[in-house]
Parts: sequence; structure tokens; C-alpha cells
Amino acid sequence: MSKTVSPEFEAHIEGETTSVATAALVTRRDGVIIALTSHIEDVEIDDVVYKARTGTTPSSVSSTADMAVDNLDVVVLLDGEEITEEDLIAGLFDFATVEIFEFNYADLAQGEMTIRTGTIGETSLGDQAVQAELRA
Repeated sequence: MSKTVSPEFEAHIEGETTSVATAALVTRRDGVIIALTSHIEDVEIDDVVYKARTGTTPSSVSSTADMAVDNLDVVVLLDGEEITEEDLIAGLFDFATVEIFEFNYADLAQGEMTIRTGTIGETSLGDQAVQAELRA
């Protein structure tokens, strides 16, 4: 994943109309990879298929000047496929690595812009969703 934003993607973001989606790449400690996107269709980036998912809501990022851990909470609907209550209870997502980035779904050649990377901290289960803390 590129840490540098391409000039083309930067110009696209600054434009009046954009075609930008968010994606998350989760790598559990057991090696299982889960790739999700906010786009309405599945998207293949760097040989990884990011599955279209609705119902994923990131919070604003919490940062402090004293070098404390930056946190981001994400709420994800349990789908019974990639993210299950059983896997969460078993701790399979504990300390998983996460990369959240944006991309231009109309022109994947423009590359990506990393928003946040970190590991999953505390999780809490709701009726049909999980809230996970992403620690930078």
C-alpha cells in the first residue's frame, strides 16, 4: 500500500466532484485477511478483493499532543461471513492489524491514500454489530 499520495489522486480529491471510497484491510493474527470497502461493488486492489459492505461507520480520530495512542472507533455490522460473533468471542480479531485507506474507484491507477493504520484494541458486541477500537 502506498504511503505517498499520487499527484493525480491528490488533484482528484481537491476537485469539485470525486469518486472516492474507503477500504479496510484487516489481517488477523492467524493470518486470515478480511478486505472491505464502502464502495457499492467489490473492488480488486493489489490482488486483494475488497468486498462491498454497508454499515461500516468510523468515528473521528482522537489525537493528543502528549504522544498518547491515537484511537479510532469503527462500528461494523456482523455479517456471518467475514466477521462473526463466534470469531470475536474466540479472540481471533484481538490485536489484528488494520489499514484504512481511500481510493478513486473510477480510476484505481491513481493509487491509494492511507488514512490510518494500527491494531484492534477493545471490542464490544451489540445485537447485530461490533464496535472495535483501532489503536494507532
